[in-house]
Amino acid sequence: MSSEPEVIEFFERLCDAVPELVPLRAEHLKDYGELLGHLLIADVGRWALQALDEDLAGVDRLLAELERSYGEGQEQVNNMIDVSFLEHLIHEPPDSREAQLSRRLPTRLAAEFRQMEDWRPN
Repeated sequence: MSSEPEVIEFFERLCDAVPELVPLRAEHLKDYGELLGHLLIADVGRWALQALDEDLAGVDRLLAELERSYGEGQEQVNNMIDVSFLEHLIHEPPDSREAQLSRRLPTRLAAEFRQMEDWRPN
């Protein structure tokens, strides 16, 4: 794996907090031969959108771990969360899964999401 140690550690903690993501990470490593953080966190976002109907507890554990990790201030991890997770939720119809997930965001992530909504063109 060629990712930075903090990115590898981030995904290890994420999979510890949300074991449902372990197969997703394993498939990613099999497909790419390395951990590509932005691609994997985008896959995690898609998992969360699908899990809204069947695993709210898992979604909430995911969001809590993203919130905790975002608070650590590691620039590369924060950038992944911003660009490849939060930005995918912006400007979706109010009844969309993306909007539903955005309403569940914890404090820091919700504040960052609101800032993104303000500066991103419609």
